[in-house]
Amino acid sequence: MTTEMIKEVLERREQLTVNSNKDINNTVNSYTVSSKEKDSVDQLLSQFVYEPEAAAKELSTKLDDERSYRYYLLLAKNNPIDKLFEALSFVIEAENQGRIRTKKPPYFIAILKNWGLKTNFRR
Repeated sequence: MTTEMIKEVLERREQLTVNSNKDINNTVNSYTVSSKEKDSVDQLLSQFVYEPEAAAKELSTKLDDERSYRYYLLLAKNNPIDKLFEALSFVIEAENQGRIRTKKPPYFIAILKNWGLKTNFRR
């Protein structure tokens, strides 16, 4: 499946949105995705999975803590990357709402500890 095919699937979904100003009268459940389309999209999305190195770079950049890149690399290798990015989104949201009183990295680590993810690494 190519990016053009994904674009086509997404355009069809866009045409069937709820409360659309367009003349399409389809309801939310009127568009069904074939299992072949779903498998193709899932296969394409799996190509965009972060490698631990890329995840660590993104975490260190977004948390303004580039000097701790190696620590974030250990986090990415020992924890589910999707959970790390979920925690990062909570940190960014909290920062935007002004709820972080110190720095972002301790807030991020506190979320991971609260979820029971591994945050301590001994040599």
